[in-house]
Amino acid sequence: MLETLSGFVASKADERLARCVEARTGRRRASAADVEKIRRKLRSMAPDQNASKVAMIARAMADPMRVAILKAIGSEGELCVCEVMVLINRSQPSASHHLGILREAGLIKESRRGKWVFYSLVDTSVLDAVRSLAQVAAPRC
Repeated sequence: MLETLSGFVASKADERLARCVEARTGRRRASAADVEKIRRKLRSMAPDQNASKVAMIARAMADPMRVAILKAIGSEGELCVCEVMVLINRSQPSASHHLGILREAGLIKESRRGKWVFYSLVDTSVLDAVRSLAQVAAPRC
């Protein structure tokens, strides 16, 4: 434990937090109450299971081939693995790998018809997310 300049006993993390509060507020010394208030606020924003799911989706969409697959499925309604192979110009195992990542992230679903497996979006909001990311990535004037 360290004693900060503001006079209360704290850990190194608390001391850094106190310095941050002081820099943000322009005060020379942060009180223990100020640090505790910020600590509580930050802990309430800590990653939860929803953040883990969002991160999983972001990782799944972080590949240009998978973005192309999502756009094509959204445009066509559904695609089979052989169509995805042609789309991304890759082998069946590679296409299945990409589809598996998208399925695990909850972005697409599969339906079997005999020996054929067709993939479709779980929801149109997936395409909305792709469009939103495309807007963010668009060059700015």
